[in-house]
Amino acid sequence: MFNQISRKVLVNKSTFSRMAAKNAATFFTPHRNYNHEISKPTIEEAQNMPREYCEMPNDMLMQLGALGEHEANKERLRREIMAVDNVDWDTAGPKLTEIEVANKAGMGVATFPYKLGVFAAMLTGVGSIPMVFDLDLALWFNDKYVTTDIPPPADLETWLEVGAWTCNWMEPVLGTASFTLLGFQFARAQMLNMRLKPYSDFMLHRRADNLFAQYPEYDEKIVKEFAISDNFLDTVEGHGTETA
Repeated sequence: MFNQISRKVLVNKSTFSRMAAKNAATFFTPHRNYNHEISKPTIEEAQNMPREYCEMPNDMLMQLGALGEHEANKERLRREIMAVDNVDWDTAGPKLTEIEVANKAGMGVATFPYKLGVFAAMLTGVGSIPMVFDLDLALWFNDKYVTTDIPPPADLETWLEVGAWTCNWMEPVLGTASFTLLGFQFARAQMLNMRLKPYSDFMLHRRADNLFAQYPEYDEKIVKEFAISDNFLDTVEGHGTETA
């Protein structure tokens, strides 16, 4: 009796497996009679394709602006000026330029830490090469600042031997600087995890708040998104100079 029940279970299980496989194959296999033609754009549709941001509809500009596309936010702000001031697209241009100039005001001072970081990184990055491998510079630096024992001339015949000597004082400096930068990067990552604003985000949002305070007659979200996506030291279109 038990053997008969077992055989029935195995038969039913095998049948179910075959039916499941058949149904799956039917579901995933495309119908042979399915005939789908790819819709291709016409010449008229290609000619009507937007090529500039001013030709795009409002919903597309909002989507691009949400992704941080500055030119889309710029066009949104221009249309906001048109709607509030009741002017056409061209007439809104001078007001838009005025807002751009106001948004970049004071960025020379605000971006000074970035400029200092770039200068220090380039100077130390390039300068560390001769400081480590140039014998004359190493001898001068050792005489003025290090005052360690100088190896015999036989141990300073090649630039690699010079590097082995100078690393006695260069390696602690470079290693400490690298670890300090690593600590700063880790701290910044934790600030972002806690939704805190590092210097860059703080400066961007403060600039957005200041710009809206100067032009409160326009929509707050549009003005602030324009301010945040704008470059720091870019040339204002129609202004001709950098507002550093």
